[in-house]
Amino acid sequence: MLLAVKDEHIERILNLEKDFPESTLRGIRDLPRFRKLCVSAPRKHYPDLFHLWTAEHAGCEFFLTMDKKFVNFGTNQCTGILKCEPVRPSMFLERIGVADRDPMPFDFGDPISFFDAVHKD
Repeated sequence: MLLAVKDEHIERILNLEKDFPESTLRGIRDLPRFRKLCVSAPRKHYPDLFHLWTAEHAGCEFFLTMDKKFVNFGTNQCTGILKCEPVRPSMFLERIGVADRDPMPFDFGDPISFFDAVHKD
């Protein structure tokens, strides 16, 4: 939906006599950047790119995601373009120097029950 917003629409929004917060106005002005990020991305990455773009606006250095394919896309296809680096939680812990980690509550490949994961004693 945001990809359909053209520059002329952005101008109309900015010219409305509304009292938008400055952070909202910055986001509206930066919609062309979001479109630019999506140009070379597979459609399946649009939701993550939107969240990464909003993380950029919030001044985040990292965007945490469990999606390894999105991290690879960001690392391989968007080098030097992104202001916020997509990383998996394990990568983030490495970056901030955390060596001692709690064990994972499951083994990779094991089926996971959301109910059990949330309601552990």
